[in-house]
Amino acid sequence: MSEPTRVCGMIGAGAAARVRAMAETLGLSTDPQSGDVVVQEDGLFVVGAGITARPQAAGRAWMFSTATPSADRLGRTPVEWEQAAREVDVAGLVRDEQSRVLLHASVSGVQPLYVEVHDDVVVFSTRLEPLVRTASGSLRPDWSAWAAVLGAGAPMAGRTTVEGVRRLAPMQAVVVEHGRARTISAPWTWESVTPEAGLDRETAARRGLTDEIVEVLSSEVAAVAERPLQPMLSGGRDSRMLTGLAVRASDADSAPVTAWSTSSDIGHTLEELTGSQVARLVGAEQQIVSGRQDRFPEDFLDYARATGFQASFHVWLMPVARRLAAEPGTILDGLGGGVFLGGGFPDDERLLAVGSTPDALVENRFARACKYLKAVEELLTAEAAQAVAARVWEDFRGVAEAYADHPNGATLTAYLTRTLPGISMAPAAVLGSSRPTAVPIMSDAVVSRALRVPHEAKRGGAWYPDLMERVHPEFRRIPTAAELTRSRQHKRRGAAIEAARWYRDLVLASPAAALLGPQLGQGSPEDWQRQLEVTGGQHVIRGLALLALWFDEHESCLVETDVAALSGS
Repeated sequence: MSEPTRVCGMIGAGAAARVRAMAETLGLSTDPQSGDVVVQEDGLFVVGAGITARPQAAGRAWMFSTATPSADRLGRTPVEWEQAAREVDVAGLVRDEQSRVLLHASVSGVQPLYVEVHDDVVVFSTRLEPLVRTASGSLRPDWSAWAAVLGAGAPMAGRTTVEGVRRLAPMQAVVVEHGRARTISAPWTWESVTPEAGLDRETAARRGLTDEIVEVLSSEVAAVAERPLQPMLSGGRDSRMLTGLAVRASDADSAPVTAWSTSSDIGHTLEELTGSQVARLVGAEQQIVSGRQDRFPEDFLDYARATGFQASFHVWLMPVARRLAAEPGTILDGLGGGVFLGGGFPDDERLLAVGSTPDALVENRFARACKYLKAVEELLTAEAAQAVAARVWEDFRGVAEAYADHPNGATLTAYLTRTLPGISMAPAAVLGSSRPTAVPIMSDAVVSRALRVPHEAKRGGAWYPDLMERVHPEFRRIPTAAELTRSRQHKRRGAAIEAARWYRDLVLASPAAALLGPQLGQGSPEDWQRQLEVTGGQHVIRGLALLALWFDEHESCLVETDVAALSGS
């Protein structure tokens, strides 16, 4: 049974001891006989699981992803790194015959790749914490990253929790050549895709594009190397398509596909119940994993460590992630469907109708992607809330302005500022810490085709019925859990009074308490509970808890724990 992807290493000279320390943090061995040492030679030391050699025109190359594909998918003809990154969505390393070493991200960027770049050496890891915990000098928080955790759910623009460590963007690479390190970028092909004028749902079906997308998605699922397939099955659309395709891709004489469901902790059981209809329809077994009230603090801490304390989204996945750690095969996750197939985070139709300016579109996209800032204003001190909003806007604008008048601008902006830094932590870090986790919708073959369909044809999930019907004719008749939701049937686990007390005690005892406005700073557990019952308040409190836990675990190596620095004071 293969292991989850974990890779760390050094390009350049002088950091071998640190690589050994990082490997230990990742549960890897640096004993040359262990099989974890990928390469150890002059100027290159790499240790990992889930990393494999791939064909390269000159020199040697290795690739890895959240579910590393077989090198056979690239064929036997050597390819350059850009082609590998696009065709099979892998990150990787290349050492050419002149000893030039290149470390690159994939076309989607979903496989995290964190780098600490110095003049003559690059230290890297697929998980953030090994870099943070083994840093040779004292650490300083990146307050703009923490502002984004509080106000948007995750850092933007490649930032991480600490200064000096960054996450590579899609198709970005670091090169070490002649003793010098530099960062480069290859063309991101998703930027070059233009929606086809007049391509509505009917035209997409008539031209065969809808069928083509499903066929490509089916091929991506079928190409997943390690079996059995273990699809996540919620009450949504993407997971039912992947579950149907997983059943289709499985051998007739193999055990039934098991689909995994859990509560998304929004106060109802409709995710599980809707999933059960889908599983029964396609002949999959369904396993429902429920979280326990008394294990919520443990779940949150494990989630925080898995994500590097960087995202406030999928705490509720921890119980099923633990369960899947004991299972064989590959998890399937529907990351990216909502934004690329479902038209998520669209531009305001009223702005489009009046021919809005690029600046107005960027501001509108900011309001939609960073909606937790309203809760920040309500729950933090005025000074802290103002600083959080200003820092988040600065990073968001730095990404979004490049796509202000791009025909797929709303989609690409949402992906780069929300899906990639935050939502992708679910498959890449939470589920990905348990088992190899494939994200078939994120393949270039799927996304590049989906971007040809204008946003207005996908708005509000309008394209989904046609896509789902190609997988199974009955799928479109099953409402999603979101469509069925009218009221909560029970208290959210993350909003129970026990959780509220835990959050309150944790934050008030930490430096993060200085950020709190009167509602939380002077509030009772019941006041905290009321905020946990609404989405914005829940995300802000989760962000505060991540900051509090991060301070607690890293205080000894931090040169700064005064949160006043967030406001620049």
